[in-house]
Amino acid sequence: MRSSLTDAERAAREAADAFDGVACELAQAVADQVDVAGWDEALPLTTVAGELGYDASDWTVHHVDDYTHPLPQYRIVRDGVDHYGRATPLTVSVTQLIEEQRERLREVAALVGEHDQAHHTLA
Repeated sequence: MRSSLTDAERAAREAADAFDGVACELAQAVADQVDVAGWDEALPLTTVAGELGYDASDWTVHHVDDYTHPLPQYRIVRDGVDHYGRATPLTVSVTQLIEEQRERLREVAALVGEHDQAHHTLA
C-alpha cells in the first residue's frame, strides 16, 4: 500500500507542477499583453490561452508573480522537521492536501495501535 500511496502522491505533485508550468506561461502571456496593450485593452485569460492552443475556460491561473517572484517556497513541518519546496500555486495546494492526508493516516494508524508504524511509514 505504501508504494501505491507514494506513487499516487508523486503523480499528483508532478501533475500539479506540470499544470503550474503551463499556468505560468499563460500568466506571463497575459502580463505581456497588458504591458503592450494596457489594462483597458487587456484580453481575458481564455482568449490568450486559446491563442496558445489551450482551453482554459475552467482554469484558475494566478498572477505571474505567484509563479515567478523570487523563488517562492512553501514550508511543511513534518514530525518537527521543516521541509521546503517549490511554491507555485497548485503545487502548494497539492502538497498541503497530501500532508493533511498523511496526518489523517497517522491518526488512524495510532488509533489501531500502530503508533510507531504511523510515524515511520508516512514520514
